[in-house]
Amino acid sequence: MKLGNWKIGTRMLAGFGAVLALLVAVAALGIGSMGGLQSRLREITGVNNAEIREASTMRTMVDDRMIALRNVAC
Repeated sequence: MKLGNWKIGTRMLAGFGAVLALLVAVAALGIGSMGGLQSRLREITGVNNAEIREASTMRTMVDDRMIALRNVAC
């Protein structure tokens, strides 16, 4: 059966159905990708937060040593 032989209502319904199917597929793909992105983001922030915490601790220790050294020199 050729597409040209279909009534206009049937052709419009088929077109709308195809657009709706593509919309559902794109939405499903997007939701799946967001789930993967969320898990990678948690991993990255976990590593970065640990590194920042360590750097802050080191900075505080250096500041304490500098103050102690200044107080000895006076």
